[in-house]
Amino acid sequence: MEFRDLRAQYKRYKTEIDAAIQEVLNNTNFIGGKEVDTLEQRLAEYVGVKHCISCANGTEAMTLVMMAWDIKEGDAVFVPDFTFFSTGEIVSFRGATPVFVDVNRDTFNIDTVKLEQAIHKVLEEGELSPKVILPVDLFGLPADYFESHHP
Repeated sequence: MEFRDLRAQYKRYKTEIDAAIQEVLNNTNFIGGKEVDTLEQRLAEYVGVKHCISCANGTEAMTLVMMAWDIKEGDAVFVPDFTFFSTGEIVSFRGATPVFVDVNRDTFNIDTVKLEQAIHKVLEEGELSPKVILPVDLFGLPADYFESHHP
């Protein structure tokens, strides 16, 4: 099911889009540059914040969140065991330990009962400090955020 006709949108703005892409190519501003500065400024204005940091992808965005939360070695971060590999990768990248939790068979999202058990197990073992739960929405089904945050 196509919700948006991206081809029609591209055709309508083709000249502007192609010129903007060619400008980036000509200036070799593939990372950073005035186009990124402009985008970040406009996004910040649009949502009413002072700063905006754009990201190349979701993995980079989640890494920034781990950095902002000061996730580090000795921390336990709970993630579903059925997810894209970067969910665990970003935890390890920060030196923390991903704790993989089984998912619910009906939703494929993190099983909140098993999540609570995993948290208690980490606390009992005493080697890691439980810090964050990273529930993941999957197949159009949102994770049970209420239960994930209030076990």
